[in-house]
Amino acid sequence: MTADIRAQVPEDMIPPLLIASSNVTFHDYEGGIGYTGPIVSQAFRDAVESLDKDVHQFVPVEIRRKDGGLHDRRPFYILRVTRLLDTINLEESPQLQRAGGNLKNEPVTERTIFLTHRSPFAVHADRIGGMGLWQDKRGPGDLFVSQRLVELIKARGLTGWRAWSTFTEL
Repeated sequence: MTADIRAQVPEDMIPPLLIASSNVTFHDYEGGIGYTGPIVSQAFRDAVESLDKDVHQFVPVEIRRKDGGLHDRRPFYILRVTRLLDTINLEESPQLQRAGGNLKNEPVTERTIFLTHRSPFAVHADRIGGMGLWQDKRGPGDLFVSQRLVELIKARGLTGWRAWSTFTEL
């Protein structure tokens, strides 16, 4: 799971089976489980693919109960977001804190990382261009979800997804 974000990871390197407690309910989006990344349903995959056709990697995963029975008959996938962009609008986001402590005297470079989950910020809408999902070069591995995808998630009644940060597309 630590390969270049833009590269497809061979599926045999990704666990094909997830064992879960019998009393767990699986939503259309389940956040990172261990090192696998998010687990998503076919419905969530369809929403993503409607905006990002053939961009991300969706690896099938079977979910079984601890007693060995099939947990849920819906197809589920481990989602690897493979789009890496530079979208954070630093001019419109002066409140963002830099990762690594108080570095106010250090110059901001293209490698400067910001903590995006602590306060609202802005992204460059023109750099998104109608996309659904991406990770940002300046975010610490956070998953960015466009407003268009958020609207699709809501319109389709998908469950489980929630925002950890708030950004405006300017």
